[in-house]
Amino acid sequence: MLHNRTDLLPHYETLRALAADPDRFFENEIGRDLGVDGLNVLLAVSSDDFTLALETFHASYDFDPDSKTSCLHALHRFTLDAARIGEFELYQSLAIGMTWLSLQEETHASFFNRPLRIPNHSAALLLSPTYQAIWVQSYNAGITLSPEVQPHLQNFHHSMAQVMLFHDLYPRVLGESSAEDATAFTHMETSISCLDELIQSEIMAVRADLHLIRDSYLAHSSCPEYGRFRYEVMQNLHTPVSRRSLALYRKHFVLRAEDEDCHLPNNRLKRHLLALHELPDEEIEILREPFARSLHDQKTHASWAKKAALRNRIPSYRAVIELLPHETYCLQKFQECLHPDAWTDAVTLLSSETLPELDATRRRRNQQRWKWRDSLYRIAELRGFLETEAGDRNSLVQSRLLAFADQAATVLREQDDENCANHEAFSRMFASCLAEISAPELRRRAMKLFEHPFSYLLEPR
Repeated sequence: MLHNRTDLLPHYETLRALAADPDRFFENEIGRDLGVDGLNVLLAVSSDDFTLALETFHASYDFDPDSKTSCLHALHRFTLDAARIGEFELYQSLAIGMTWLSLQEETHASFFNRPLRIPNHSAALLLSPTYQAIWVQSYNAGITLSPEVQPHLQNFHHSMAQVMLFHDLYPRVLGESSAEDATAFTHMETSISCLDELIQSEIMAVRADLHLIRDSYLAHSSCPEYGRFRYEVMQNLHTPVSRRSLALYRKHFVLRAEDEDCHLPNNRLKRHLLALHELPDEEIEILREPFARSLHDQKTHASWAKKAALRNRIPSYRAVIELLPHETYCLQKFQECLHPDAWTDAVTLLSSETLPELDATRRRRNQQRWKWRDSLYRIAELRGFLETEAGDRNSLVQSRLLAFADQAATVLREQDDENCANHEAFSRMFASCLAEISAPELRRRAMKLFEHPFSYLLEPR
């Protein structure tokens, strides 16, 4: 469709008509995505300006019209080149890209368990190659987020990256002790948080005064003083502090937390990471105050990490998780995140110089696989619950649950599409065995756990 002006121009004129009434524009799903920057683009770029920009794009950029990833990549290059010329030229390029994205089914392909739009999503796809890469990979991987994740841009790519990079590691035993595991989980979280600054820096490199920056990285930050500070750092207003300094400081001082709930016991991995992520005293002094509240919030992940590390060692729980082999990609990403200069761009983040084609069939297949993986985690949690609460490791219910877990693991290992589609029947049978728990209160709590997973041992990520 990108190669056909007769398709794009009428739709652009429809969007312009919608933008004539800003209140109506922001109540519309497309308007909620395009945001203030999109409104400004639509008000500033006439239909003739749009046509001229489209002609410039086709004359200067090669792409495969049958590949949506290729089209998106070309639009990104067009946007960067236009921004170097001037603000209006940037608006023209955004007009082309935003219009095209608003016509693509994949742009908002049910990334949440309820209908939600991600504000500034299309602009971020056009401006940030890292955001674009996370979106494409997450789409194909079939990732869907729970309603607990707020649909702000920052929360969206943060949670997508967590699942994409580390989903196989969170439920596992990784090190020699629970302290090492808790350290690993905490460091994984801070590493993901550093992607916020990477994506923000890519967008700011195009233009630093876009509303996208304010709306997604300042206004919705739980720590606005840190949001303002990192914005200034990326404008080189706090030398010698840099974006690298922000990452090193976060990773180092979250691990050093002394609060009772957040303190990570001394262990080999903690010592290794602290030594790798050191900063000069001069930079620490500049960072300490604006980072204080943000760092406090980050430290709370250590409390979750310690609980998760203990949960993962419950024998009945662990027996289920270990039915699945490790995913080498997640292990690779974990090894990478240990380095202080990990993931400087989209290529190093995803270990690929090219993005795959958006594949709706692959997404649907992987969404089915996530259902089976979710069931396997539920079974692990239920078995851990029964062992912890009732000392029950060898009952008939535990044995049946383990058999169900083995069935789920087999479907996942063999990637059997036919059996994968039978998840609903499997879920009913798996739930029915909980009725065999003899103690009424234990049975009631187990059924509640089945209906509301991750509420007892496996807390929401």
